Amino acid sequence: MISWWPAENDTHDIVSHNNGTWQSGGPGYTAGEVGQSFSFNGGDEVRIGNPASLKLTSALTIDAWIQPTSLPSSGGLMAVLSKWAQSAGAGSDAYSLWVQNSGGTLQLF
Repeated sequence: MISWWPAENDTHDIVSHNNGTWQSGGPGYTAGEVGQSFSFNGGDEVRIGNPASLKLTSALTIDAWIQPTSLPSSGGLMAVLSKWAQSAGAGSDAYSLWVQNSGGTLQLF
């Protein structure tokens, strides 16, 4: 495991110290599957930056407990986690996990 943000009333990574910062609003926390969880309103986000330990170039697993309170518009997307590439092309370090509204059915990709 490279990073873990348990959302215990902060945005701290308890594994690698890739601590986050709330953007576009204020901190939101609620009861989670285990302990606390982040509560996003559609405009909030937590930014982690571009730490070296998250510049992955091989296989990875993304794990997240999510409980959407609404779906995006039909065909629309919502990011659960995204890391944008700092450089384009081969060897790019971008990865993400999205939910999509497919005719009222939530799909992950």
